[in-house]
Amino acid sequence: MIAHADVTTCEHRQDFCHKGAVMLRCTTRHPRFTGYMFDSALRQINRFYETKAEAFQRRCETTLYPMAVQEYEDSVQHDFPFHPHEAILDYQLTYHQNCVLSLYSDSYEYTGGAHGRTTRTSETWSLQQRRRYDAAAFLPGYKPLQRALTTEILRQIQKQNVEGGEIDYFDDVEILVGQTLDTRQFYLTPVAVVFYFQQYDIAPYVSGFVSFAIPFDYGEATAPQCRMGYGQRL
Repeated sequence: MIAHADVTTCEHRQDFCHKGAVMLRCTTRHPRFTGYMFDSALRQINRFYETKAEAFQRRCETTLYPMAVQEYEDSVQHDFPFHPHEAILDYQLTYHQNCVLSLYSDSYEYTGGAHGRTTRTSETWSLQQRRRYDAAAFLPGYKPLQRALTTEILRQIQKQNVEGGEIDYFDDVEILVGQTLDTRQFYLTPVAVVFYFQQYDIAPYVSGFVSFAIPFDYGEATAPQCRMGYGQRL
């Protein structure tokens, strides 16, 4: 029997206004999974993302909206232009097979200035075991994990530099990788484990989220397995 889970996007939009003007536009999008198998695990996962969306909406209402109102009042007082603030929570499903779900969420906030700031988080779920995976589950040969990943990422950066890659890393990237690498910051694709760094961690803002893929057919990386058969879609 093939285990299948459908995914739909739940979206909520709200404009926060003050004196007839829009101060903040808030948008949240999160996944909702349904299926005839793994019902308990799917409910648990759905609640996780519902809670994340609710927390983001509360932040819009209790923190970002008052900040926008204060900036608006200051701009009126000093005759400065005011640009409405914006907050967006969105997600990307990157892996959906072998009884595993993997996705990342981007939380974007524009609170004035030249550009906004985005923070990325990610989760990889085992439906059979009803738990989250950590990266070590897919990299059994990388021991100790932090040190081995640091070595591999620096190897990839050196290779990119030699080949004239597009990313302009900070001059002290070797130190920064060691300081900012977080092994919880990963997601799966059909072909690799992908580790990412937050904006500004190891490269300028324009570089976005710098990521490094470790293919499942490379070295000691191991793809997820499902007792119902490899390659079956959830």
